[in-house]
Amino acid sequence: MSEQKLFSINAAADILERDRATITRAVRNLPPDSRQGNHPRWKLANIVAALRQSGGSAAPRMIELADELEATGAEAMEVLQRLRDLPTVTKRREYAQSGACKAIGRLHEALEACKQSLKPTERDVWMIAADVAVGQAVAEVIRLCNFKFKPEDLTQ
Repeated sequence: MSEQKLFSINAAADILERDRATITRAVRNLPPDSRQGNHPRWKLANIVAALRQSGGSAAPRMIELADELEATGAEAMEVLQRLRDLPTVTKRREYAQSGACKAIGRLHEALEACKQSLKPTERDVWMIAADVAVGQAVAEVIRLCNFKFKPEDLTQ
């Protein structure tokens, strides 16, 4: 999970419950944060800010969810970077076990809250992406801390 989630106009329109044309007008002069092939992508917070400036603001609950997701994503990224920067497995384990990795749990909760705002037909796809992101973060913690699991550890 080394990258922050970026959104197309269509994805942002669905999540923010806004018309695609409204999103398109709002980001018209906003440089994309990245491109996937020839398609521009933006951070959700940047799209919401552009909507606010253009007068086509998203619903307050959508803004709150976008802000929460952005904040918890940044927090999880900071925890992972701190783990990467620690020089020994022992120090990484101490940091992970101190509660720092709860940021990944908070990210999962924020992603779950966003799912509830989606159309029922979109929720499964959203959760697949969310599970991949959270799974990558957890896998990185396991790798960096050299945690070992036996199959019987996972069934108790």
